[in-house]
Amino acid sequence: MTPYIALLRGINVGGNNLLPMQDMAAMFADCGCRDVQTYIQSGNAVFRSDRGAKAIATDFQSLCQKTKGFAPQTLILSLDQYAQIVRANPFPEAESTPKALHIFFLLAPPTNVDQTAMQVACNPVERFHLTDQALYIHTPDKLTDSTMLPKLGKFIKAPMTQRNWNTVAKLLEMARAI
Repeated sequence: MTPYIALLRGINVGGNNLLPMQDMAAMFADCGCRDVQTYIQSGNAVFRSDRGAKAIATDFQSLCQKTKGFAPQTLILSLDQYAQIVRANPFPEAESTPKALHIFFLLAPPTNVDQTAMQVACNPVERFHLTDQALYIHTPDKLTDSTMLPKLGKFIKAPMTQRNWNTVAKLLEMARAI
């Protein structure tokens, strides 16, 4: 069985798209996943399955729509895929301050990105690196102090879901343990 990490976008934010983690775990189990574990309330799960990631995501979204009335964007990565994204972190020195390091996991490869404009939008201390699978952002101050982040949707026209390094590392640890 393949270990997977699921990242849901836009659940339990501002009282919208409420999905208790117990319900989320049960829905993944109903989609043929085993050893399902969730982490915090922001839509993170690890599990094992013999099914493919796309089939699980499609079935999960359909089940969520049927039972909860919404279908959250769902990114499911194998442990190997997830670990590769984590290893590709271009700011390893920032891992010691995990709340200042963030990965925006892309649900589709970005197109027509103006990285020069993104750099101009950054404050003097923030840095970023974009790949087809992720946007890595290091904000030594606070993420809320980022001057580029409020304009991110203008620069990257691809759905994404963000996790800080604490969550990234914990999900990797959990997935390796199942």
